[in-house]
Amino acid sequence: MTSYINTIIFQCQGETLEEVLIDFGAEKKIRNYIIPGSFYVAITRVKNGCKVFLRSFERSYIVTDKRIAEIIDSMRKYRAYNYKKIHLDEEIFVESQSEMKIGYLNINGVGSKSHTQYLNSDHNLKNLDILALAETKIQKNHSMDQLRKDLCNWNIFGRYDANDGANHMGLLLLTSKDNRIADKIECVTNVAIKRGGSLHCQGIIVKVESSNTFGFVYCRTAPNKHELEQIKTSFNGCICIMGDLNLSHRLKEERLKIEKLCEPERFSALKEITRSASNNQLDYILLHNMCRDSYLTGSFHNFISDHKTIFLRLPDSQNNKLTNKIKEKITFDSESHLKQAQSLNDSKLTVSEDELCPSDCDTPNAELSDKEEEVETYDNVKNRSFTDQSMFLRRFQNQDKATCWLNSCLQLLLLAVDYHGQSSLFFSELGRELLRLQTENTDTELNPSTVKNILVAAEDLRIAVRLSELSDERHNDDLRRRISNSRLDLLRGQQCIRDLFVCLQVNNEAWPDVCSLLNFEMTSSTPCPHCNNISQSNSDYLFIEMSVPPVNMDFISCIDGYFSNGTQVESRCNL
Repeated sequence: MTSYINTIIFQCQGETLEEVLIDFGAEKKIRNYIIPGSFYVAITRVKNGCKVFLRSFERSYIVTDKRIAEIIDSMRKYRAYNYKKIHLDEEIFVESQSEMKIGYLNINGVGSKSHTQYLNSDHNLKNLDILALAETKIQKNHSMDQLRKDLCNWNIFGRYDANDGANHMGLLLLTSKDNRIADKIECVTNVAIKRGGSLHCQGIIVKVESSNTFGFVYCRTAPNKHELEQIKTSFNGCICIMGDLNLSHRLKEERLKIEKLCEPERFSALKEITRSASNNQLDYILLHNMCRDSYLTGSFHNFISDHKTIFLRLPDSQNNKLTNKIKEKITFDSESHLKQAQSLNDSKLTVSEDELCPSDCDTPNAELSDKEEEVETYDNVKNRSFTDQSMFLRRFQNQDKATCWLNSCLQLLLLAVDYHGQSSLFFSELGRELLRLQTENTDTELNPSTVKNILVAAEDLRIAVRLSELSDERHNDDLRRRISNSRLDLLRGQQCIRDLFVCLQVNNEAWPDVCSLLNFEMTSSTPCPHCNNISQSNSDYLFIEMSVPPVNMDFISCIDGYFSNGTQVESRCNL
């Protein structure tokens, strides 16, 4: 006999129970306690539906609140989901059956049951032909039979453990069960690069019968110059190199290493944040120049790793191009038919065929320019005179009498867009809206409401994602409150210009193109008075907070002093 504890519905709200027996009763006084949502709360207390038992059921048990339906309808109209990702089951090439779909994921351990369950149930990833898993951390006592059982929805083509006794590294090569790609793989070559006697970089080279060769690599930490040369030599014959190189796109020294890997015939085909925890790109797809005209790259969030799953879709032949439908989905502005966007069409802004970026819809993965980036100093910018005075004539609406802070920021952002001058660089939702505002007629007042809605939506999404990453354990309640309280309220209360820059910084992943307009690098130099050695460090900033200038100092002098004056620091010379 099973014993049950008698409780009322709202006392167990939020709890997970083994079994529930639901009795709404036949007495009228009990029926009076049925309110909107009570039936839903009752039947969702268990993980398995077979553990729910109803003593009786009537349609009157289910009560809803009409206001919720009205709110949902309103959200569908004004805050609708905008699906920007192109998923792996969508046809993107003219010859849809003639392509390769390749994926890579730093899974951070295959041994966890939740990790293998996720891989088995992810319907999007199962459209991949080949999936390489890095940092599998599989030990010798983990048999192949058990591994095949754990990954029952995949074919395990190759297993490449570290075999050095440490719980790290390891690669796993999976192929789809839905096609015969495994029959087309001619050979797989294992690559191992050691540092100080222990395995540091690991890779595999997969040769497919179509003569395409794909390389997958994982580096424990940023590779040094010697290891970089070994990687470049080992994967020289590959049409693409995919993997976690542990090189940050934010550090100039490590960006140069990526460029070194690409020389002379490759380019970085993926340009987006791949590790959300550090808001950084550590995973790359280095593609051969012959593939520039027709390819698609991107990434997908997952629930098992702090790295995103990156993917490459490549046609079997260079004559197989992207469809016009996919090009439209990547570049088309869905609101261009509205009156407020009409001026963008009137400006006769043209985009050449070369500027159509064959990549994931929210990131321009094709290289934008082969020209060397011009480095400018603060003095160069300070002394530049702007001859186009029309850029200072913009006026903005302030209908709610509370958007002046945003209007001031938009003056600055649009000035940066004017100065930058390359429309093809703006691909995010915010970037495209700034481009639209830039081309508006200066005789009319600009409406900043769309920009505000974009900021608010991104901030809502950021908080929702952080909350979703927490477990349901009660000790996280305090952390949930802190995360919720960290939300930037851009609609109510008092805002200032600083709020926009903070919003851009914390949501950098959503608008990297806009943030790049404001990003700058500062070099700090420390000369030693004893040995005259000068040590330097570079740091990237989106904005800097400074103290208010003294009464007798003008703002320009204050900025000059901040960037030019030095401070005395205590140090110890090692020479």
